[in-house]
Amino acid sequence: MAPFALPHAAWRIDRFLKALASKQPVPGGGAAAALAGAMGAALGEMTARVLLNRKKKVPPAAARVARQTARQFDRLRRRFEAAVRADAKAYADWAVSAQRSGTVSLPGRQAGGRLKRRAIEIPMGICEDAVEGAVWLRKLKPFAGPHLSADIEAGLALFRGAFLAADAMVQVNLKG
Repeated sequence: MAPFALPHAAWRIDRFLKALASKQPVPGGGAAAALAGAMGAALGEMTARVLLNRKKKVPPAAARVARQTARQFDRLRRRFEAAVRADAKAYADWAVSAQRSGTVSLPGRQAGGRLKRRAIEIPMGICEDAVEGAVWLRKLKPFAGPHLSADIEAGLALFRGAFLAADAMVQVNLKG
């Protein structure tokens, strides 16, 4: 097995986390929720691939489920990754619109209404994808041994966190 190396990916994650920790409001909670979901999907995808690559023969039913879930987690991971960017853009557009209108709260009517809808729809999509991810992850559970079960539980926790964080954003944005 090749040694584990992560310099490029770590740099990107480090940049995102520094931006999240900055005094700027973007990226914020929605982007963080989407990142948690992306990590849950990546763990699910890894779990499925490990199952498929076990040295002992995997039962056909387990192989079918693992192949299907790997594809679904790849799709979900990409959706969460897109949501990281989309949420940050939606909030930034909403904030710019509010600043131009001179209001402290986010703008209403026409353009502001469209921007507000985006700021609600994106985290709602994160909630939906987190639930879907948890459902797919649970399909792998019967085929996982103790080590993969820990990764499944970690993935479920990440999906739960993604859901709760995105739901908080929806609730705040509905009031805004």
